[in-house]
Amino acid sequence: MTTKEELARVEEAVNYYIKGTIERDFEFLAKGWHDEAKMFGIDKEKKLVIYDKNFWKESLGKPLDDPKYKRTSEILSVDIVGTIASAKVKTVVEHSKGSVIFMDLLNLLKINDSWQIVNKIYDAIYE
Repeated sequence: MTTKEELARVEEAVNYYIKGTIERDFEFLAKGWHDEAKMFGIDKEKKLVIYDKNFWKESLGKPLDDPKYKRTSEILSVDIVGTIASAKVKTVVEHSKGSVIFMDLLNLLKINDSWQIVNKIYDAIYE
């Protein structure tokens, strides 16, 4: 497979995450996440937080009652080395209480010829 084809397949897995969060569709998001994937970050109180895939199931399942809520994301870069890949994603979430900019570093593995997110670390800037 050419590098261009692999890049498209990695971006497809990342876009499952992006589109799943924007459209609040856990089943779509889950197509790109390995069942054992973990997400690590530092919260507003500067404490380490670790979430598993169920975080998305719970949070995307809650109804939104904020008419000002808007979420946009873009893939900033992708690196591929053999069966591993890394993607940098910027997400802006706007809501009635302000906005948050998330910078995600996603690690992916090519498992059984399918790219899957196995780890995410993120930073959040609250405005």
